[in-house]
Amino acid sequence: MVGLKGYILDKKDIDILRVLIRDSRSSYRQIGLSIGLSTNAAKARISRLISSGVIRQFFTSINVAAFRYSKLCYLFIRNSKSIDETLSRIKLLGQMVLEVEGIGGISLIAIAIRKNDEVKIELLTEALKPALIQNLFVGQSSPLKLRLRKTDFKILKCLLSDPRMEISEIAKRISVSSKTAGDRLAKLKENRIVMFNVATDPVNMKGYIRCGMLVRLDTNASQKTIRLVQEVLESQFIIALPMIHQENVTSFQLVVNSIFEIDPALKKVESLDGVKSAEVFIPQRGRMHQDWILREIDENINANEKHHNIL
Repeated sequence: MVGLKGYILDKKDIDILRVLIRDSRSSYRQIGLSIGLSTNAAKARISRLISSGVIRQFFTSINVAAFRYSKLCYLFIRNSKSIDETLSRIKLLGQMVLEVEGIGGISLIAIAIRKNDEVKIELLTEALKPALIQNLFVGQSSPLKLRLRKTDFKILKCLLSDPRMEISEIAKRISVSSKTAGDRLAKLKENRIVMFNVATDPVNMKGYIRCGMLVRLDTNASQKTIRLVQEVLESQFIIALPMIHQENVTSFQLVVNSIFEIDPALKKVESLDGVKSAEVFIPQRGRMHQDWILREIDENINANEKHHNIL
């Protein structure tokens, strides 16, 4: 280490980031046990990763199907001159979930669209001119297997404010037992309704590049195809973790040593049976749009309370 501003990541730091990218709610004890460190050593390293600027923030990602959105559209846009106007137009087509500024003048925008508004997808290319849509991935949301309760939405609201909030604190805030809060959160995670990740600063990840890959699958692609994609990525990259799974689109978070490692892996993935195409993006900065998600959560909490009062 050369002081916090010149912090150099070592293997243990990368191991910690791997755990946090998979699930940033992992406790210091869980992290320590998984990578061979004491709880205090794991906590100290994470504190250094934060103070050195490697870790920007922890964040919560909620499956838009929880709010009856049927599709998630990923737009790769080249538009250096009128991005603000483009974003304003996008908001008329659906709810913006994610906005990422990448290298090379490419922006990645994710939009949630309800079933009744799916016709708008066909209008995107024209509606967003003069912005150039370089690529478009449309992911179909899988039906939820878990029936969400008022308690679930209250838990989600707590986790949006603090992804690493202790179960005991969540239970206290929503007036349930710690066991109830823990059990319901476990079900939310098991059913991929909520995920926890960590945002990193590319400037401070010296010697490493974090990127993302979206993979578009054939409609009849099997789980075997997804496993093959993951095997290719794990053999090529330091970190390769599947994140968002939809019926025909899946995404991976990747960490590599060199930008030149990316293209050969991309070609291997695209050569697999069941894969229609893939796209890699290297983010510089980004943000989650959560105001509308908070409104949806509040509406669901209020609707559940009204139904309970009627009964």
